Amino acid sequence: MTETQKQIDELNELIDRILPEETLIKFNIPNEVYHGSKGDSSSKIKDSLQSMMFYNARYNTNEIEGPTGAHFDVGNLAHAMILEPETVEHSYLLKPDTPQPTQPQRDKYDKWVKLGKPSKEANPKAYPTALAVERCEFWDDLHAKSEHLKIVDEENWTLAENMAKAVNSNPMAKKLLQHPSRNSEVSYFKRDGETGRILKCRTDIDVGSIIADVKTISLRNKIDEDYLLNILYSEVVRRKYHLSAAMYCDITGADEFLWIFVNKEPNYHWVAVIGASEKLLEQGRELYQKQVTKLQSSTELNHWPEPSSIQRTYNPYNERLEIPFI
Repeated sequence: MTETQKQIDELNELIDRILPEETLIKFNIPNEVYHGSKGDSSSKIKDSLQSMMFYNARYNTNEIEGPTGAHFDVGNLAHAMILEPETVEHSYLLKPDTPQPTQPQRDKYDKWVKLGKPSKEANPKAYPTALAVERCEFWDDLHAKSEHLKIVDEENWTLAENMAKAVNSNPMAKKLLQHPSRNSEVSYFKRDGETGRILKCRTDIDVGSIIADVKTISLRNKIDEDYLLNILYSEVVRRKYHLSAAMYCDITGADEFLWIFVNKEPNYHWVAVIGASEKLLEQGRELYQKQVTKLQSSTELNHWPEPSSIQRTYNPYNERLEIPFI
């Protein structure tokens, strides 16, 4: 059993003992332990909006794979640089100047290694060039030493750094980040009083009764400054950020939820700190609570239906299938 799995099992034992409406708070647990533990996060709840069928295939039977973590997202690096800069070196590596071997160089080198690295005199045709050997050995050694690190090219590294600098230069964001009571990546687990399900969240910025969430954003169209706030509101609703905000507030007991938006567009890293209104939080709350109830019903009945809007129903009065029309 790996150390990570051991930590997950120990955490799950604590989660199982949580009473209705009781909250378990854990500081400094690894991200993979949080994600591997029991409980519905807002991401899971939002996935259930696709359908109970999707949720079941994704989280119960594991027939639909989730993100592998192999894909690099500059937003994740910026996120780490903003919230936990001391952890960046343990997860990311700036790509070295040494060029990677070309495919022909790699093929020749691998074939030479497979043959047992014969000398040039013993097998001149199989011997790769000195440049190929240098490049392949350098990158093989690098990957061996940094197996769990994501290698980031200079362009993306600089982009993430500039986003982090923009956030740290914003007066309101800076105040939150430098607050003496600020905590980051705190994990909360709460048993829902109505359904008994475990709900969980992991906060970006936790300052007393205020929760703040960092969001890197890339808007496809050019937006006039007078309309930017309206567009951000639309993004919040479209991406169901208000559902997450409501869950975070209810799980943590926070009174206020803020988003720290930072634009990804190179050399145009505006930052907007925006609060969730009571009306928006209530809309998000109704949405997530409805899904939690549906999830519990599906769990109890072991019934995971496909998307409701496309389901056919049987009408006993005229004995025909009622189908949706578009």
